[in-house]
Amino acid sequence: MPSTKPARTRGRPPVHTSDEQMERILVAAEQLLAQHELDAHSMAEVAKQAGMSKRTVYGLVGSKAVLIEKIIERVALKALDLLDAKVSSTTEATDLLELFLLSWIKAAHTATAVNLFRLVIDERKSFPDATRDYFALGNIHLRARLTQWLKAQVTKKHLVIADPAFFADVAADYLVSRPLMGMALNAEFKDGGQKPTVRVVRIMKLFGLR
Repeated sequence: MPSTKPARTRGRPPVHTSDEQMERILVAAEQLLAQHELDAHSMAEVAKQAGMSKRTVYGLVGSKAVLIEKIIERVALKALDLLDAKVSSTTEATDLLELFLLSWIKAAHTATAVNLFRLVIDERKSFPDATRDYFALGNIHLRARLTQWLKAQVTKKHLVIADPAFFADVAADYLVSRPLMGMALNAEFKDGGQKPTVRVVRIMKLFGLR
């Protein structure tokens, strides 16, 4: 009696585009950074976590320095997504600014962010460009984008801020840079015990926005 089971078809394994493979690599790297700082064997770890060969990872990424740069870019772009939302009133602008600052501080204080910071510091001699890009994308770029957004809200009369660039500098330093450096160095930041919401409210009140 002939078998009724469907014939097993043979075929090539699914082919992933380079963009899909890059996404897997970056997700894998972030997952590892959430657990611990990447060491000298990080590329092998990332390859294993992504479920692909080390040769494939190097073929797409090129080097550890490029991997660091791409993770930094990915983190920076995530933080800026909120500023693309449509705003049509003072209330919406104030609420969105507060939400952005809260999201920024939370993203900067995750284990992933702290370990990325440590990785960049550890690799500064081997990959000076990656260190430069870290501080450019993580600080200058974010501050510049926030400043641009604030100026737009001031022009639309949604917010009243005398110096948007100064607001962005103070927010970045108080909410992100100093606490992040303290955690990376296992040092105690003076306001480190304060909840993110409390620190954000302090900044908003300082500039008369709450």
